[in-house]
Amino acid sequence: MGGKETYPHLLRCDDIAAAEDTFSHPWNANSEITGTHLGGKAGLKRSGVSLVRIAPGKESFACHLHHREEEWIHVISGRGVCQVDDSDYEMSPGDFVAFPTPDDHSK
Repeated sequence: MGGKETYPHLLRCDDIAAAEDTFSHPWNANSEITGTHLGGKAGLKRSGVSLVRIAPGKESFACHLHHREEEWIHVISGRGVCQVDDSDYEMSPGDFVAFPTPDDHSK
């Protein structure tokens, strides 16, 4: 045990940091996201996992809806506002919000 054996689905902290990029959503002029798409880099085909930071005063994406993909956000640090339909929800470290596919909203 020990050492830095190679396993294609293990991402090391340094590799995650080196892959970090800043991007924005083309439909939201206030969008600015810095992070790494972890899922694809680790070989996941059916789950999208990203680690991102959103600077104060910036936003993530344009409001959108997925019909087949579920989405979730887990706040690690900082604070933010989650906008769902016409309501805003303040979020703090440790908070988690899920966005089930439309067919699952009643559950």
